[in-house]
Amino acid sequence: MKHAHPFVLALTLLLIGAACHRPAAAAAAAATGRPSRPERAARDPYLMEEEELKATGAQSLYDAVKLNRPLWLTRTVRNATGNDAVAVYLDERYLGSLSVLRELPIHVAKRLQYLAPTEARIRFGPQHGSRAAIQVESAKPDR
Repeated sequence: MKHAHPFVLALTLLLIGAACHRPAAAAAAAATGRPSRPERAARDPYLMEEEELKATGAQSLYDAVKLNRPLWLTRTVRNATGNDAVAVYLDERYLGSLSVLRELPIHVAKRLQYLAPTEARIRFGPQHGSRAAIQVESAKPDR
């Protein structure tokens, strides 16, 4: 009787194990009888939604961005850095530079979106220049 080559045996065991494997979360859910929690979608590096903004515990939009998207604040754009490199818009209207985010409380925003310089120029026109932008979409009051 011939014996199987160790490599073939190991490969067979690996394939059988993979076919029978269940993720740990699914196995735990099955053991407790509770449904498993869906995996959280990867966050968009160019967007902050209201839920994420509130979860930061920050008082101002600047602090929320600093905590969760610090790269938005440290971009260098054509010899401009920091405050001068990024323009802030509220509902498509120009407000000023990054420092204006310090004055906006967290509850005023439904969503923040970071726009690279080219995107910002297309969206806001040539008068925007070559800066990046943060577009703040205001939260609408409940009726």
